[in-house]
Amino acid sequence: YVQVSAGGWHSCALDTVGELRCWGENLSGELDAPQGAFRLVDSGRDHACVLSEEETLSCWGRSEHQATDAPEGRYTHVNAGGGYSCAVGVDRLVSCWGWNAVGQTESPPGRFTKVDGGSRDTCALTESRELICWGARGAGSIPNGYFEDLSVGDSHACALSDRSEIVCWGSNSFGQTDAPPGQFVQISAGKDHNCAVRQDAALVCWGGDQFYGTPLARDYPARIVARLLESGAIEFGFQPVGAEPILPKSRFFPPGVRVNRWLMSSDIDYGGEVVGRIAARLLENGRVEFGFVSPEGARILPVGECSQSAPRLTPGYGVGRSDLLVRRSPGNLLAIDWRPKHVLMQSDSYPEDLALQQVDPTQGC
Repeated sequence: YVQVSAGGWHSCALDTVGELRCWGENLSGELDAPQGAFRLVDSGRDHACVLSEEETLSCWGRSEHQATDAPEGRYTHVNAGGGYSCAVGVDRLVSCWGWNAVGQTESPPGRFTKVDGGSRDTCALTESRELICWGARGAGSIPNGYFEDLSVGDSHACALSDRSEIVCWGSNSFGQTDAPPGQFVQISAGKDHNCAVRQDAALVCWGGDQFYGTPLARDYPARIVARLLESGAIEFGFQPVGAEPILPKSRFFPPGVRVNRWLMSSDIDYGGEVVGRIAARLLENGRVEFGFVSPEGARILPVGECSQSAPRLTPGYGVGRSDLLVRRSPGNLLAIDWRPKHVLMQSDSYPEDLALQQVDPTQGC
Protein backbone atom coordinates (compact mmCIF):
# COMPACT_ATOMS: atom_id res chain seq x y z
CA TYR A 1 0.00 0.00 0.00
CA VAL A 2 1.02 3.58 -0.63
CA GLN A 3 -1.53 5.44 1.51
CA VAL A 4 -3.95 4.70 4.36
CA SER A 5 -6.62 6.75 6.10
CA ALA A 6 -8.47 5.81 9.30
CA GLY A 7 -11.99 7.12 9.90
CA GLY A 8 -14.49 6.79 12.73
CA TRP A 9 -15.04 3.03 12.56
CA HIS A 10 -13.50 2.13 9.23
CA SER A 11 -10.26 2.51 7.31
CA CYS A 12 -9.35 2.72 3.64
CA ALA A 13 -6.06 2.25 1.80
CA LEU A 14 -4.66 2.59 -1.70
CA ASP A 15 -2.40 -0.12 -3.06
CA THR A 16 0.55 0.34 -5.39
CA VAL A 17 -1.65 0.42 -8.50
CA GLY A 18 -4.14 2.91 -7.04
CA GLU A 19 -6.91 0.44 -6.24
CA LEU A 20 -8.96 1.03 -3.11
CA ARG A 21 -9.67 -1.29 -0.22
CA CYS A 22 -11.78 -0.45 2.85
CA TRP A 23 -12.42 -2.46 6.03
CA GLY A 24 -14.07 -2.06 9.42
CA GLU A 25 -17.72 -1.42 10.21
CA ASN A 26 -20.18 -0.81 7.40
CA LEU A 27 -23.14 0.77 9.18
CA SER A 28 -23.63 3.52 6.60
CA GLY A 29 -21.96 2.02 3.54
CA GLU A 30 -18.46 3.10 4.52
CA LEU A 31 -17.03 -0.03 2.91
CA ASP A 32 -18.90 0.37 -0.37
CA ALA A 33 -15.90 1.94 -2.07
CA PRO A 34 -15.96 2.74 -5.79
CA GLN A 35 -13.89 0.92 -8.37
CA GLY A 36 -11.10 2.57 -10.30
CA ALA A 37 -7.63 4.02 -9.95
CA PHE A 38 -7.13 6.71 -7.31
CA ARG A 39 -4.34 8.92 -6.02
CA LEU A 40 -5.75 9.93 -2.60
CA VAL A 41 -8.31 8.60 -0.10
CA ASP A 42 -9.54 10.25 3.09
CA SER A 43 -11.82 8.64 5.69
CA GLY A 44 -14.17 10.75 7.81
CA ARG A 45 -16.32 9.90 10.79
CA ASP A 46 -18.77 7.77 8.81
CA HIS A 47 -18.01 8.46 5.16
CA ALA A 48 -14.99 8.64 2.86
CA CYS A 49 -13.85 10.46 -0.28
CA VAL A 50 -11.28 9.73 -2.99
CA LEU A 51 -9.43 11.71 -5.61
CA SER A 52 -9.16 9.85 -8.91
CA GLU A 53 -6.26 9.81 -11.35
CA GLU A 54 -8.41 12.13 -13.50
CA GLU A 55 -8.58 14.57 -10.54
CA THR A 56 -12.31 14.01 -9.95
CA LEU A 57 -14.00 13.32 -6.61
CA SER A 58 -16.13 10.46 -5.33
CA CYS A 59 -17.59 10.09 -1.83
CA TRP A 60 -19.62 7.33 -0.16
CA GLY A 61 -20.97 6.35 3.24
CA ARG A 62 -23.42 8.25 5.43
CA SER A 63 -25.12 10.97 3.39
CA GLU A 64 -27.52 12.46 5.95
CA HIS A 65 -26.06 15.96 5.52
CA GLN A 66 -25.07 15.47 1.87
CA ALA A 67 -21.45 14.92 2.90
CA THR A 68 -21.13 12.41 0.06
CA ASP A 69 -22.50 14.76 -2.62
CA ALA A 70 -19.11 15.52 -4.14
CA PRO A 71 -19.13 18.41 -6.63
CA GLU A 72 -17.99 18.11 -10.21
CA GLY A 73 -14.70 19.57 -11.34
CA ARG A 74 -11.00 18.85 -11.00
CA TYR A 75 -9.26 18.81 -7.64
CA THR A 76 -5.84 18.31 -6.08
CA HIS A 77 -6.80 17.41 -2.50
CA VAL A 78 -9.85 16.09 -0.63
CA ASN A 79 -10.78 15.73 3.05
CA ALA A 80 -13.67 13.89 4.73
CA GLY A 81 -14.58 15.31 8.13
CA GLY A 82 -17.37 14.80 10.63
CA GLY A 83 -20.49 14.96 8.48
CA TYR A 84 -18.99 17.22 5.84
CA SER A 85 -16.22 17.24 3.24
CA CYS A 86 -13.84 19.76 1.68
CA ALA A 87 -11.54 19.77 -1.33
CA VAL A 88 -8.95 21.98 -3.00
CA GLY A 89 -9.55 22.57 -6.71
CA VAL A 90 -6.94 22.84 -9.44
CA ASP A 91 -7.63 26.58 -9.21
CA ARG A 92 -6.48 26.40 -5.54
CA LEU A 93 -9.94 27.37 -4.25
CA VAL A 94 -11.50 25.42 -1.36
CA SER A 95 -14.98 23.93 -1.73
CA CYS A 96 -16.87 22.37 1.20
CA TRP A 97 -20.22 20.59 1.41
CA GLY A 98 -22.30 18.75 3.99
CA TRP A 99 -23.16 19.55 7.61
CA ASN A 100 -22.85 23.30 8.25
CA ALA A 101 -24.15 23.87 11.79
CA VAL A 102 -21.44 26.39 12.73
CA GLY A 103 -20.08 27.51 9.38
CA GLN A 104 -17.54 24.74 8.94
CA THR A 105 -18.32 24.47 5.22
CA GLU A 106 -18.22 28.24 4.58
CA SER A 107 -14.72 28.33 3.13
CA PRO A 108 -13.02 31.74 2.85
CA PRO A 109 -11.68 33.24 -0.37
CA GLY A 110 -8.04 32.67 -1.22
CA ARG A 111 -5.72 30.12 -2.75
CA PHE A 112 -4.83 27.02 -0.76
CA THR A 113 -2.80 23.83 -1.01
CA LYS A 114 -4.47 21.65 1.65
CA VAL A 115 -7.66 21.60 3.72
CA ASP A 116 -8.54 19.48 6.77
CA GLY A 117 -11.75 19.33 8.80
CA GLY A 118 -12.66 17.83 12.16
CA SER A 119 -16.14 17.82 13.66
CA ARG A 120 -16.89 21.55 13.66
CA ASP A 121 -13.64 23.25 12.67
CA THR A 122 -11.89 23.45 9.31
CA CYS A 123 -8.36 24.67 8.60
CA ALA A 124 -6.40 25.16 5.40
CA LEU A 125 -2.86 25.98 4.28
CA THR A 126 -2.52 28.98 2.01
CA GLU A 127 -0.14 29.09 -0.94
CA SER A 128 2.12 31.20 1.26
CA ARG A 129 2.07 28.32 3.82
CA GLU A 130 0.07 30.20 6.45
CA LEU A 131 -2.91 28.82 8.39
CA ILE A 132 -6.54 29.88 8.11
CA CYS A 133 -9.36 28.26 10.11
CA TRP A 134 -13.14 28.67 10.16
CA GLY A 135 -16.22 27.09 11.71
CA ALA A 136 -16.87 26.88 15.45
CA ARG A 137 -13.34 28.04 16.20
CA GLY A 138 -13.39 25.53 19.02
CA ALA A 139 -9.79 24.75 18.17
CA GLY A 140 -8.78 28.13 19.58
CA SER A 141 -6.28 30.72 18.44
CA ILE A 142 -4.40 29.98 15.24
CA PRO A 143 -0.59 30.10 15.55
CA ASN A 144 1.48 32.41 13.42
CA GLY A 145 4.26 31.17 11.20
CA TYR A 146 4.78 29.03 8.13
CA PHE A 147 3.72 25.41 7.93
CA GLU A 148 4.12 22.33 5.75
CA ASP A 149 1.21 20.22 6.96
CA LEU A 150 -1.84 20.35 9.25
CA SER A 151 -4.41 18.05 10.83
CA VAL A 152 -7.64 18.94 12.66
CA GLY A 153 -9.06 16.88 15.52
CA ASP A 154 -12.32 17.15 17.42
CA SER A 155 -11.69 20.42 19.29
CA HIS A 156 -7.99 20.92 18.61
CA ALA A 157 -5.60 21.04 15.69
CA CYS A 158 -1.91 20.49 14.99
CA ALA A 159 0.45 21.68 12.28
CA LEU A 160 3.97 20.87 11.11
CA SER A 161 6.06 24.03 10.91
CA ASP A 162 8.68 24.89 8.30
CA ARG A 163 11.23 24.00 11.01
CA SER A 164 9.77 20.46 11.17
CA GLU A 165 8.37 21.14 14.64
CA ILE A 166 4.81 20.36 15.72
CA VAL A 167 2.53 23.09 17.04
CA CYS A 168 -0.89 22.23 18.50
CA TRP A 169 -3.66 24.49 19.73
CA GLY A 170 -7.23 24.32 21.03
CA SER A 171 -8.69 22.16 23.78
CA ASN A 172 -6.09 20.51 26.02
CA SER A 173 -8.44 18.53 28.25
CA PHE A 174 -6.62 15.32 27.34
CA GLY A 175 -3.13 16.75 26.88
CA GLN A 176 -3.61 16.67 23.13
CA THR A 177 -1.97 20.05 22.53
CA ASP A 178 1.16 19.21 24.57
CA ALA A 179 3.20 18.46 21.47
CA PRO A 180 6.54 16.72 22.07
CA PRO A 181 9.80 18.40 21.05
CA GLY A 182 11.80 17.21 18.09
CA GLN A 183 11.84 17.11 14.30
CA PHE A 184 8.92 15.46 12.49
CA VAL A 185 7.80 14.62 8.96
CA GLN A 186 4.07 13.95 9.49
CA ILE A 187 1.28 14.77 11.95
CA SER A 188 -2.20 13.28 12.33
CA ALA A 189 -4.81 14.53 14.82
CA GLY A 190 -7.50 12.22 16.18
CA LYS A 191 -10.52 12.98 18.32
CA ASP A 192 -8.59 13.68 21.52
CA HIS A 193 -5.09 12.45 20.69
CA ASN A 194 -2.38 12.79 18.04
CA CYS A 195 0.31 10.69 16.42
CA ALA A 196 3.35 11.91 14.53
CA VAL A 197 6.33 10.45 12.69
CA ARG A 198 9.79 11.71 13.64
CA GLN A 199 12.53 12.30 11.10
CA ASP A 200 14.21 9.11 12.34
CA ALA A 201 10.97 7.21 11.44
CA ALA A 202 9.97 6.75 15.10
CA LEU A 203 6.25 7.00 15.91
CA VAL A 204 5.11 9.24 18.78
CA CYS A 205 1.56 9.58 20.14
CA TRP A 206 0.11 11.74 22.92
CA GLY A 207 -3.21 12.91 24.35
CA GLY A 208 -6.35 11.03 25.31
CA ASP A 209 -6.89 7.29 25.42
CA GLN A 210 -10.42 6.08 24.68
CA PHE A 211 -13.02 8.44 26.23
CA TYR A 212 -10.84 9.77 29.05
CA GLY A 213 -7.17 10.48 28.82
CA THR A 214 -5.71 12.71 31.53
CA PRO A 215 -4.84 12.45 35.22
CA LEU A 216 -7.88 14.70 35.79
CA ALA A 217 -10.06 11.77 34.76
CA ARG A 218 -8.42 9.07 36.84
CA ASP A 219 -11.53 8.70 38.98
CA TYR A 220 -13.32 7.44 35.90
CA PRO A 221 -12.53 4.03 34.46
CA ALA A 222 -11.47 4.31 30.85
CA ARG A 223 -11.50 0.61 30.06
CA ILE A 224 -12.82 -2.72 31.16
CA VAL A 225 -9.98 -5.21 31.15
CA ALA A 226 -9.60 -8.95 31.49
CA ARG A 227 -6.61 -11.21 31.78
CA LEU A 228 -6.08 -14.93 31.67
CA LEU A 229 -4.45 -16.32 34.81
CA GLU A 230 -2.06 -19.25 34.86
CA SER A 231 -4.77 -21.27 36.57
CA GLY A 232 -6.99 -20.84 33.53
CA ALA A 233 -9.42 -18.48 35.29
CA ILE A 234 -10.32 -15.09 33.82
CA GLU A 235 -9.91 -12.04 36.04
CA PHE A 236 -11.90 -8.86 35.31
CA GLY A 237 -11.64 -5.24 36.40
CA PHE A 238 -11.38 -1.58 35.44
CA GLN A 239 -8.29 0.33 34.36
CA PRO A 240 -8.35 4.06 35.16
CA VAL A 241 -6.33 6.18 32.76
CA GLY A 242 -2.69 6.44 33.75
CA ALA A 243 -2.95 3.72 36.39
CA GLU A 244 -2.50 0.01 36.73
CA PRO A 245 -5.60 -2.12 36.10
CA ILE A 246 -7.87 -2.68 39.10
CA LEU A 247 -8.77 -6.35 39.00
CA PRO A 248 -10.68 -7.11 42.21
CA LYS A 249 -11.27 -10.81 42.68
CA SER A 250 -14.36 -10.01 44.75
CA ARG A 251 -15.71 -8.16 41.71
CA PHE A 252 -16.79 -5.26 43.90
CA PHE A 253 -16.33 -1.86 42.35
CA PRO A 254 -13.18 -0.22 43.79
CA PRO A 255 -14.16 1.82 46.89
CA GLY A 256 -14.03 5.58 46.63
CA VAL A 257 -14.36 5.69 42.86
CA ARG A 258 -17.39 7.48 41.47
CA VAL A 259 -18.66 6.24 38.13
CA ASN A 260 -20.35 8.50 35.62
CA ARG A 261 -20.04 6.19 32.63
CA TRP A 262 -20.06 2.47 32.28
CA LEU A 263 -17.87 1.06 29.59
CA MET A 264 -17.76 -2.08 27.52
CA SER A 265 -14.69 -2.95 25.53
CA SER A 266 -14.73 -3.87 21.87
CA ASP A 267 -14.23 -7.18 20.12
CA ILE A 268 -11.93 -9.76 21.65
CA ASP A 269 -9.92 -11.48 18.98
CA TYR A 270 -8.64 -14.98 19.64
CA GLY A 271 -6.78 -16.80 16.91
CA GLY A 272 -8.22 -14.49 14.27
CA GLU A 273 -11.80 -15.15 15.40
CA VAL A 274 -13.96 -12.64 17.26
CA VAL A 275 -15.16 -14.48 20.35
CA GLY A 276 -17.04 -11.70 22.13
CA ARG A 277 -16.73 -8.52 24.14
CA ILE A 278 -15.90 -7.75 27.74
CA ALA A 279 -18.86 -6.13 29.50
CA ALA A 280 -19.94 -4.95 32.95
CA ARG A 281 -23.32 -4.28 34.52
CA LEU A 282 -24.53 -2.96 37.86
CA LEU A 283 -26.58 -5.36 39.99
CA GLU A 284 -29.29 -4.39 42.48
CA ASN A 285 -27.00 -5.15 45.43
CA GLY A 286 -24.51 -2.58 44.18
CA ARG A 287 -22.00 -5.08 42.90
CA VAL A 288 -20.54 -4.91 39.44
CA GLU A 289 -20.83 -8.06 37.36
CA PHE A 290 -18.28 -8.70 34.64
CA GLY A 291 -18.66 -11.04 31.73
CA PHE A 292 -18.43 -11.63 28.03
CA VAL A 293 -21.00 -10.52 25.49
CA SER A 294 -21.39 -12.88 22.57
CA PRO A 295 -20.54 -11.52 19.09
CA GLU A 296 -24.26 -11.31 18.30
CA GLY A 297 -24.79 -9.13 21.37
CA ALA A 298 -27.63 -11.39 22.47
CA ARG A 299 -26.49 -12.65 25.84
CA ILE A 300 -23.91 -12.30 28.55
CA LEU A 301 -21.80 -15.41 28.66
CA PRO A 302 -20.95 -16.84 32.07
CA VAL A 303 -17.73 -15.82 33.73
CA GLY A 304 -15.63 -18.52 35.29
CA GLU A 305 -13.06 -21.14 34.57
CA CYS A 306 -11.95 -21.54 30.98
CA SER A 307 -13.49 -24.53 29.30
CA GLN A 308 -13.86 -25.85 25.80
CA SER A 309 -17.12 -23.95 25.35
CA ALA A 310 -16.10 -20.68 27.04
CA PRO A 311 -14.38 -17.74 25.33
CA ARG A 312 -10.66 -17.58 25.91
CA LEU A 313 -8.22 -14.72 26.07
CA THR A 314 -4.59 -14.82 25.20
CA PRO A 315 -2.38 -13.90 28.20
CA GLY A 316 -2.30 -10.17 28.90
CA TYR A 317 -5.01 -7.56 28.84
CA GLY A 318 -7.93 -7.74 26.46
CA VAL A 319 -8.68 -4.09 25.75
CA GLY A 320 -10.67 -2.61 22.89
CA ARG A 321 -12.60 0.45 21.85
CA SER A 322 -14.85 1.61 24.69
CA ASP A 323 -18.57 1.78 24.21
CA LEU A 324 -21.02 3.52 26.51
CA LEU A 325 -23.27 1.63 28.90
CA VAL A 326 -26.22 3.67 30.18
CA ARG A 327 -27.94 2.78 33.44
CA ARG A 328 -31.74 3.00 33.35
CA SER A 329 -32.44 1.53 36.78
CA PRO A 330 -30.57 -0.84 39.12
CA GLY A 331 -30.14 -4.18 37.43
CA ASN A 332 -31.49 -2.85 34.15
CA LEU A 333 -28.73 -1.70 31.84
CA LEU A 334 -28.56 -0.82 28.16
CA ALA A 335 -25.28 -1.09 26.29
CA ILE A 336 -25.07 1.24 23.32
CA ASP A 337 -22.33 2.39 21.08
CA TRP A 338 -21.67 6.12 21.30
CA ARG A 339 -22.80 6.39 17.71
CA PRO A 340 -26.48 7.43 17.69
CA LYS A 341 -29.11 4.70 17.77
CA HIS A 342 -26.77 1.74 17.45
CA VAL A 343 -27.70 -0.89 20.06
CA LEU A 344 -25.02 -3.42 20.90
CA MET A 345 -26.51 -5.39 23.78
CA GLN A 346 -29.30 -4.96 26.29
CA SER A 347 -30.57 -6.71 29.37
CA ASP A 348 -33.59 -8.95 28.97
CA SER A 349 -35.88 -6.58 30.87
CA TYR A 350 -35.04 -3.50 28.83
CA PRO A 351 -37.83 -2.49 26.38
CA GLU A 352 -36.50 -3.00 22.89
CA ASP A 353 -38.70 -0.29 21.41
CA LEU A 354 -37.69 2.47 23.86
CA ALA A 355 -36.09 5.37 22.00
CA LEU A 356 -32.49 5.92 23.02
CA GLN A 357 -33.14 9.63 23.47
CA GLN A 358 -35.25 8.77 26.53
CA VAL A 359 -32.32 7.13 28.30
CA ASP A 360 -30.72 9.29 30.98
CA PRO A 361 -26.94 9.00 31.53
CA THR A 362 -25.74 7.54 34.79
CA GLN A 363 -25.25 10.15 37.50
CA GLY A 364 -23.02 8.14 39.77
CA CYS A 365 -23.57 5.04 41.88
